[in-house]
Amino acid sequence: MVLTEMLQHTVPYDPKIRGTDEMKFIFILCIRSVTHLMRNTREVFEDYEKIINKSTEDNMKNETHGSGEEAILPPVKCTQSPHSYFAECLYYTMKEAGTYGGTLIRNIVSRSEIDLNLIKCQFQEVYGKTFRSTIMASHEFPTLKSV
Repeated sequence: MVLTEMLQHTVPYDPKIRGTDEMKFIFILCIRSVTHLMRNTREVFEDYEKIINKSTEDNMKNETHGSGEEAILPPVKCTQSPHSYFAECLYYTMKEAGTYGGTLIRNIVSRSEIDLNLIKCQFQEVYGKTFRSTIMASHEFPTLKSV
């Protein structure tokens, strides 16, 4: 079954039933490979957004809460724009009260050989300051300044 057709099944046919079937959505995200989701994501989510008449991310924020939202939003964000997703992760890691050094370092190291430079560019575009200046402003982890 084509991914777009599978996503159509998450939207109820009966107008009396409101909402998205989150379990079906999670199932779809889990059975597809990351490569398949990344390769086809733009077209698939555009088709899905036509069905639901709003963005996939907005729909998931409205339809899910708590752990369901935490389970669905990261894969949706990451498949739509990995650089934006990781820039957001890095930003919130440094923004939180008490920088999460382990999480920050893990994110930097895991993306360093893949696309860290593109993530840095996206970080600057979205947040209006360089990734480096944000790290330099972090007073809690002086060892991060070498990154």
